[in-house]
Amino acid sequence: ADAQALLAGLRGAVAEAACSPYANLVLLRAMEVLGKEAASFVAVEMRGHAHAAASTAQGSEVLCYLQESAAGQPPTKALVEALVDECIGGDGAALCCQKHGHLVALSVMQCGA
Repeated sequence: ADAQALLAGLRGAVAEAACSPYANLVLLRAMEVLGKEAASFVAVEMRGHAHAAASTAQGSEVLCYLQESAAGQPPTKALVEALVDECIGGDGAALCCQKHGHLVALSVMQCGA
């Protein structure tokens, strides 16, 4: 219940939290504790911000965790696939050349989203 309340309090600020050195850990832990419910929430909140998040250490970590947690969960996987498409933006090579973006690209290859 506390984790759900915490996530609800981050509504509208998830993209910023994903790139924060400390708040990203809160997101990761919430997704770990709440599972697909939290992963879906984070994926929806990250829409429009995935490319920017992929270029930061913390944001790429959140995107990679979303990739891993979406495996076998069709609703969440569809949301994560949309984020991946946004990250790649038609140019996967550019993502691979980014300092942190390459981790997201590797996660795509490993998880198959």
